[in-house]
Amino acid sequence: MRDFRQQRDDPEGEMGTRVRKWGTALTVLAAGMLYGTTGTAQALAPVGTDPSSIGLVRIALGGLALLPFAAAREGGLRALARGLSPWVLLAGAGLAGFQVLFFRGVIAAGVALGTVVAIASGPVFAGILGAVVFRERLSPAWWASTALAAAGCALVSLGKSTAPAPDAGIALALGAGASYAVLGLGIKKASRRLTSLGSVTLGLLTGSLFLAPVFLASGASIGWTLSPRGFLTTAHL
Repeated sequence: MRDFRQQRDDPEGEMGTRVRKWGTALTVLAAGMLYGTTGTAQALAPVGTDPSSIGLVRIALGGLALLPFAAAREGGLRALARGLSPWVLLAGAGLAGFQVLFFRGVIAAGVALGTVVAIASGPVFAGILGAVVFRERLSPAWWASTALAAAGCALVSLGKSTAPAPDAGIALALGAGASYAVLGLGIKKASRRLTSLGSVTLGLLTGSLFLAPVFLASGASIGWTLSPRGFLTTAHL
């Protein structure tokens, strides 16, 4: 009788809870793998592909793909549009900056070094930004992770590099990490009026608008997306 009551009070059950937790963990792991291999995807893109075009295709298609789901979650396109705020624009600016700085940094410093520096420095800048803007205390875990991130970046940079401009690439990757922190701040504040899905979607779309002038000024093209190799690169991004 007790087991029956427990099942009635908790219809999902312990097994369902475990499955959901594992599903969430695997989803986050898959997202991390895709995010961490975008630099590799650029390296495998068709020859001559400009970083600004890769960044624009990446966030524009991402925003358009999420748009119907975000609109449904917010109660329609008008409701989603009403959530547009300066914080969304800040998130979009961070997204646009990340695309330009990260993909150019990976070219200059090499895929491994550029990716590690950008990913590792993002949480560091996010902690500093949180302390300055939100008066959040930097926890011992943040200090420990910052030390580990610095050590990891140092180890990766010890090897002999064949990249064209490692120092400039590291600077660009650090800028990408700072841009990612700005993105996080914008999404956090924008999510007070929107769901997280709505905030991310608007951030992607506004980021595309910010990045479009850079793309046009570069004289680049998105014609590379039409080739088989370009299509696979786009799908991965």
